[in-house]
Parts: sequence; C-alpha cells; structure tokens
Amino acid sequence: MNLTDHRFDPAAWLTRGSRTRSLTLAVVALLALCVLLPLLFGALIGFLLLLLLLAGLGWLGANRPALDGYLLVEPAFGGSRPERVVLTGRSVALRPQVGGAGRVYGRRRLTGGRLRLSVRIRYSPDGSAARASAATCAPGSRVVVGGTAFSYHGPSAGAAPSGGLR
Repeated sequence: MNLTDHRFDPAAWLTRGSRTRSLTLAVVALLALCVLLPLLFGALIGFLLLLLLLAGLGWLGANRPALDGYLLVEPAFGGSRPERVVLTGRSVALRPQVGGAGRVYGRRRLTGGRLRLSVRIRYSPDGSAARASAATCAPGSRVVVGGTAFSYHGPSAGAAPSGGLR
C-alpha cells in the first residue's frame, strides 16, 4: 500500500504488524480486567450493603417504633408516690427511685383490628441480669414487673397528672 493508492486492504492491514496489535490488545484487556473487575465487585458489594442497611432500617421502623407518652413507676403495693418517666426515642433506660434498673422500648401490636403502640418493659429490682423479667404494657394499662408497678400512658392519654410527679 503506497501513499497514492486510496484503496484500503483490510487483510494487508491485519497481517502487517499483527503481532504488535495482538500484544497491545492483550495488554489493554488485562488492564481492563484488573481495573473493571474490582470496580464491578465493589459496586456489587456496595449495593448489597445498601440493601442490608435498608432492610435493617425497615425492620427497626416496624419493630422498634419511637416512644411517645410517659410511664408511671411505683412500688406494686403502694407506699410512695408514682414517679413519672418521659418516653422519647426508641428506648429509654430505667433507674427509678424505688431502685432497680431496666429498659423500655416500643412495640407495635395488632389489637382489635388496629395497629397500636405498646411498651415492652425489661426490669430487674436489684439491677442484675439474673433477676430481670419483662412484660408488655398497653396504653392505659398497668403491669407489675419485679415487684414494681408500671403504668403506660401513651400520646393519646392527654396531659400527665400533676400531683406529686416529677
């Protein structure tokens, strides 16, 4: 093929310098594999982690709803005024004046065809894990856990009683 000849012969072009072209093609393919495969695997792992995060947030929203309202805590057999614990966030640590320790978190339950928020109370009278017990308390009801009475007043319960509560 000379400069004055305007015809293109693909067979002549492929056979001339084909060793260099195949070597260049192999180097480009190897570099593409070394760069693209890790990027593709990284994108796949990132996508799977994002799906896992979204599934976890969905579970958290469905099974650990945000708390609202307040809890009245008092000894089960009277003797002192009830202590008011405001419920905010997804869980609240309990350290009532009557002693002991525990944790309260929200729960959604289907009751009477309606989805209602109740609270799950895990409490130990002496703060140890060995004596801990748990109960679920619906709005407006009272449960006794470890000798301590808990009354849950949800967001629809209105204002808290003012007598002797802190």
